[in-house]
Amino acid sequence: SGTVYQAFCATVQKYPANICLSAGEVRLTYREVQNRVHLLAAFLQNTLAVKPGEAIAVYADQSPSWLIISLAVQAVGALEFPRHTNAGEA
Repeated sequence: SGTVYQAFCATVQKYPANICLSAGEVRLTYREVQNRVHLLAAFLQNTLAVKPGEAIAVYADQSPSWLIISLAVQAVGALEFPRHTNAGEA
């Protein structure tokens, strides 16, 4: 078993050049997504001082960026509490 982040990293190792995210004209490979995840994870740890086990509220729309945010939170071992920007709309 393992975490979603661990499964993602295993997939990056097997298929680094395959398309992972596609939205409109944006197409990112697994390696490109992993690079963005690592940059955001470093920001969370080094700038915001997020620690493993810490809860983080994530407020964002449903977009390809959501995957990168979610994986970065998992990479630092934090807990994600998603809140979509359209939450609460009728």
